[in-house]
Amino acid sequence: GIVASVDNVVHWTWDEQVGLGGGAFAYLAPGEHARYLAGIGAAHPAPAPRIFFAGEHLSVAHAWIQGALQSALDAVTQVLDRVSLARAA
Repeated sequence: GIVASVDNVVHWTWDEQVGLGGGAFAYLAPGEHARYLAGIGAAHPAPAPRIFFAGEHLSVAHAWIQGALQSALDAVTQVLDRVSLARAA
């Protein structure tokens, strides 16, 4: 029921990326996850976001599939909340 509210869905195939682990997970130096998590995971643009992010790099279970799945659920919840707010307005 949100098709009219979603402009596009973009995904990235990490298996096709060159780099550490073939792109299996984001590599963050010590302290970077805690320092940058709020910024890299924030929906954009505030205060009326239309772009939402998901991925293992946005989770406390960094570098694990469980983190990627939890992050995806969080992003979907944000999208649904945004659609609900837009419909109520």
